[in-house]
Amino acid sequence: IFAEKNVGKKKNIFSEESDEKFKTETDSKLLKNKINLPSMNDLPSEHYAKREILRRKIPQKYFGDIYYTMCFKTFLDEMMPGNDKKIPMAEKRLVFPFYNEKGWLLGFQGRALTEHRLKYITINLTETGLKIYGLNHCDSSKQIPVVEGPIDSMLLDNTLAMMDSALYKVIELFGDKDYLFIYDNEKRNKDVVRNMKKTIAMGQNIFIWPKNISAKDINDLVLEGYSEYQLRELLKTRSFSGMRAELELAKWLM
Repeated sequence: IFAEKNVGKKKNIFSEESDEKFKTETDSKLLKNKINLPSMNDLPSEHYAKREILRRKIPQKYFGDIYYTMCFKTFLDEMMPGNDKKIPMAEKRLVFPFYNEKGWLLGFQGRALTEHRLKYITINLTETGLKIYGLNHCDSSKQIPVVEGPIDSMLLDNTLAMMDSALYKVIELFGDKDYLFIYDNEKRNKDVVRNMKKTIAMGQNIFIWPKNISAKDINDLVLEGYSEYQLRELLKTRSFSGMRAELELAKWLM
């Protein structure tokens, strides 16, 4: 069993909009430091956190980007001294750090490993509001799928995760690019439906789930046996915009 490594006291980290604040070599190194916790590459296969990642069929190339903490509260206090977050002690979580395009740490999301009232806790270490997972791996010259959670983003190449259901906010935060918005398959979720309608009204490309698929999200499809090629083909055939998107959304909601 791995014990948590001590995380050094770090000051708040800013986005690339504040480049002028980081002209010294020391600050540059600080911003590019990785989370000081054991990653999935460090954990043995029998560790329950590693087993969960293996069960979800996440590609091994991402194992170094997923971390584990035995006490999320302690980890948070060391990364953000003086915070007022009310989090129970000794709470084990997976940790998904998110960075800007230059690899500077912006924050992290803690995902509960057991049933929990707060399944996800997302912490932004900056004052910029830039909360997007995957920017440090994103190629803006290609189409960019946008999903809700970091795990789904690891199952499709060049994908960003917004870590909430307001996927369209990526446009405001990252600019107007060639996006494909992939909302969770939750037509009874009023927030999801409202955000899908807003995305269509903005003229964006959106994936509409076929009615014969009950999977909740991309990860569920992978667990059912879909390959990345099959996922891409499904996304290609079920992606719409404009009036066609409105029609397909109405069919999905029936």
